[in-house]
Amino acid sequence: MNISYDYTDLLNELKDDLHEGIIKPNDYIKIVRGDERNGYRPIIDFYYNDDDPEEEYEELTVATIVVEMDRYNKII
Repeated sequence: MNISYDYTDLLNELKDDLHEGIIKPNDYIKIVRGDERNGYRPIIDFYYNDDDPEEEYEELTVATIVVEMDRYNKII
C-alpha cells in the first residue's frame, strides 16, 4: 500500500531555513510524529532550538527528514 502525506508547508519551511543557513543538512533536529496510519507515523512538527517538545520526539538529521518528507509528499 502506498501512503502519501502533505508535507508541502513543513518541507518548504525546512528548505527555506537550509537556504538561509539557519540549519545545515547534518544538523540534528527534533521531530514530533503523529499517530500511526497504515504503518507510518507522519512528521507533524519539528524543533531546532534547545527546548524539548512536550510531546514524544526523536532526533534525526535535517537531510534524513527532508528525504523522508520528499518521499511521502510525492507518493499517492
